[in-house]
Amino acid sequence: CVVANNAGTNQTRFAVLHVDSTPIPPVITDQPVDVTTNAGAMATFSVLAGGSQPLSYQWKYVPITNGLVTNIVAGATGTNLTLANVSPSLTSNLYFVTITNQFGSTNSAKALLTVNPIPVLTIAQLRAKVDGSFAPTDTNSIFTTSGEVTTWTNMTSSTTSLEFYMQDATGGIVVFWTGANPTTNLPPAGAMVTVSGQLSAFHGLLEIGPVFTNSLDTVTIISTNNPLPAPQPLPFDPNVTGSLATMKAMEGMYFVASNVMLNLSTPNFVSGANDTITNNIKHVKTFSNSTLTVSFTNDVGQSFSLFIGAGTDIPNKPKSTSPVTIYGVLGYF
Repeated sequence: CVVANNAGTNQTRFAVLHVDSTPIPPVITDQPVDVTTNAGAMATFSVLAGGSQPLSYQWKYVPITNGLVTNIVAGATGTNLTLANVSPSLTSNLYFVTITNQFGSTNSAKALLTVNPIPVLTIAQLRAKVDGSFAPTDTNSIFTTSGEVTTWTNMTSSTTSLEFYMQDATGGIVVFWTGANPTTNLPPAGAMVTVSGQLSAFHGLLEIGPVFTNSLDTVTIISTNNPLPAPQPLPFDPNVTGSLATMKAMEGMYFVASNVMLNLSTPNFVSGANDTITNNIKHVKTFSNSTLTVSFTNDVGQSFSLFIGAGTDIPNKPKSTSPVTIYGVLGYF
């Protein structure tokens, strides 16, 4: 190598390149290692090998159900093996790779796959899996939760997916079931359901989102015709409504707004639109569950935003000019 600058040039001593023509069979320098992951997430095994080129790779596995059988992983012919949407049924499978060139072949060490079972959590525990912006911190793992359906209709305009709200003793959450037919798969209000799926967010609304075609994701009806949970009083206090953390803790729960006036600037309810409801009386109400305890002080004239779902029978109905009581779930957009 010749090196030059403004002061002159210099060069290194000579080096001799020796090319060894001796055939070298595959030699593994980094073996696959054991992998532990969560149900529904990915698992990746890798290997590093040398030897005369070209090298070919074929990943295989020994199933836990029969240690005398070796199965080929179709299409897994690279240095890495990535398994997507892993199931707990794959736990204790052993994965390895056979590396071959024109001078021989060798098998890597066997690496153990461990898939954690799907955790069963309360809705409050699901809602705790968010960051400072209330976005889910884990969108790969599958979680299971149970609760009661608190909505009467499909809450999305999609014709190929459905949405409903559910609630347990700790909180509420929306279920967005991708690929499920709303006509045949929507669980009725009052149904107790168990849902397995991944967490996601839609315009800030935390969701658990099973996928109809994913065998690990399920929506199972346990029972029907149960009485709805007691509705919580809808807060009007700006100390409550002005606190995003407090409101997010109540997101998805079933509420009631008593003795409120409707916005009469439009005589009928408008589909898919925000409207304003205003409370009439001042009262103090303490709401408490295992998630939070809040006292609501409602002053005359405080308001709340009411959204009229397009899929309900409310649009185009005339508004009452007298005080009304309204029931619904608390959403976020």
